[in-house]
Amino acid sequence: MKQLLLLLVCLATIPLKGIPERMPPYREISSVEVVFTTTGGLKDEGTGIEIQLKNAAKEVMASKSGEFGKFEKNMTNAVDLSVQGEYSDKDLQNSTLNLHVIPNKNDSWDFDVDITVIWNNGNTTLVHSSGYSLAQNGNDIEVDAF
Repeated sequence: MKQLLLLLVCLATIPLKGIPERMPPYREISSVEVVFTTTGGLKDEGTGIEIQLKNAAKEVMASKSGEFGKFEKNMTNAVDLSVQGEYSDKDLQNSTLNLHVIPNKNDSWDFDVDITVIWNNGNTTLVHSSGYSLAQNGNDIEVDAF
């Protein structure tokens, strides 16, 4: 018994290198908002958009599809995406926002985009990208997100 106690005391005094005293807090994506600011042209009311936030492995982390109404010049329009699983801040590295337009009529839409990720701890991460165009002839865009 004394030998076991002595062994435990000895082990307790050995420093453990490489193990952090405390793990950093784990952040998980709670929600994603995409805000479009129309800078030229417009997106017709009946024109659909498929929006997907993908990680580096091209897995869809959040998405939403719909018409979302008419987007006119100098207007901002927000779309809340549906998160498709549990993703951390590491999953956002080298992620992309993929947009596919399903035209109605003769669309030509120029816009800037803001992507906001809301974390489970209440913090937010925002990225802004500008100078994009979608039209019925060229209807797919990939935006570097984070």
